[in-house]
Amino acid sequence: MKMSEIRKLIYEEIMTVLQDDAIFSDRASPGIVQQREVPGDDNPGRNLSYGHVKSSDSEGRAAKKHLYYIFTKAQSLYDMLNDEDDLPPWSQSKIARAAEKISAVYDYLEYKMHTDDY
Repeated sequence: MKMSEIRKLIYEEIMTVLQDDAIFSDRASPGIVQQREVPGDDNPGRNLSYGHVKSSDSEGRAAKKHLYYIFTKAQSLYDMLNDEDDLPPWSQSKIARAAEKISAVYDYLEYKMHTDDY
């Protein structure tokens, strides 16, 4: 079996599990969001930053690479842990802070996409 086929199977399984999981189906919780129309989606580059001029950098591509890395590591951790596991306080703190930071970026971008003309 080719690596691309394995990745596709894993991705499909993750999407199935996450969509059926009550944790990720709540809009207030970070997770998988249903596809929705966002104004400007047909525009290949949006100015989601501060100011009125879009830079020529492709920060979106770099961010997507980092998010993919976070997603794969988070999924692996999720699969490794049992609900009854005892974790050191430092690890719980890092996971909570990561969730807060991702949530802050998500909230900002969601607001920006629904209120600005970027």
